[in-house]
Amino acid sequence: STPEQLASIGTDPALPLDGAYVLTADLDLSGYASWTPIGTSAAPFDGTFDGQGHVISNLTIDDLVAYGGLFGRVSEKGVIKNLGLEQVSITVTGAAATACYVGGIAGWMGDNVRSTAEMRNCYVTGRITARLSGGDLYLGGLAGKLDADVSDCFNMASLSGGAGSSTLRSDSLYLGGVAGMIGTYLSDPYVVERCFNEGSLAPSATQSTAYVGGVVGYLDTRVVFRQCYNTADVWMSPRSYCGRSAYLGGIAG
Repeated sequence: STPEQLASIGTDPALPLDGAYVLTADLDLSGYASWTPIGTSAAPFDGTFDGQGHVISNLTIDDLVAYGGLFGRVSEKGVIKNLGLEQVSITVTGAAATACYVGGIAGWMGDNVRSTAEMRNCYVTGRITARLSGGDLYLGGLAGKLDADVSDCFNMASLSGGAGSSTLRSDSLYLGGVAGMIGTYLSDPYVVERCFNEGSLAPSATQSTAYVGGVVGYLDTRVVFRQCYNTADVWMSPRSYCGRSAYLGGIAG
């Protein structure tokens, strides 16, 4: 495995988005000033990626992307497992048209209606920041939004998200240590188990509603939650919050 091979998934015909990939060595992505996430809304990653316990370090993104992470958009059939991301540095800022999904492993994994996607045995360390002017922001240590079963995953990255400036803010904010949102009212009842967060959470102002949780910002009522915990403080300053309502919780907002 090489960084060049990883970067070529989805662009090299020999490395299709629906392939089954196995990482055979640790990778250092410091040679990429701003990583291009694997998978888009038009062409999501549709395969399996098994890190085999290896670590990808120094992932850097410094750009306004709709789907930010090692993987951008992962389909309802995607599987990511046994992977560590260390010393990530993700900074997404600017004016978003509709929504922005940002996480270390993936921006958005799964599908709103029906999904068999899985993320298991993954972790992230480093720093992830997203500041938007307009548009909804989904921000999590592992993924911005998950419509997937999740197990044995944890976040130790510091997360900061919300306002693009003092006057221009994201519409709604979904901020969680593992994921900004897990599940929707249309989705299957996913299982989230043995996951935790130890990374700091720093939300800022929104125009509408804020959901901030230690493990997940917004959790659908049908999601099964087992053996998860958070050690980080969960807070939002009244002076910085200018929206309609805020939901905060140690585990879920």
